[in-house]
Amino acid sequence: MRTTDTTSCPLCAKPNLCAVASNPQAQDCWCQQTVIPKALIFKANQSNNSKRCICKTCATAAQKLSKEIK
Repeated sequence: MRTTDTTSCPLCAKPNLCAVASNPQAQDCWCQQTVIPKALIFKANQSNNSKRCICKTCATAAQKLSKEIK
């Protein structure tokens, strides 16, 4: 099932607060300044074949987990 709601996080379904998702004319967003593992983005969007930003909370948790694994 493909969803057109690009403003929600594909992991937790809460608002992702992505400026670009909310306004395609936006030039900058917090998500462009944050390192989010590409594998996580791929996996999160794989089930619904969409391209949605992960929210800051999930991105931060992924970064923390990534650092703990290393």
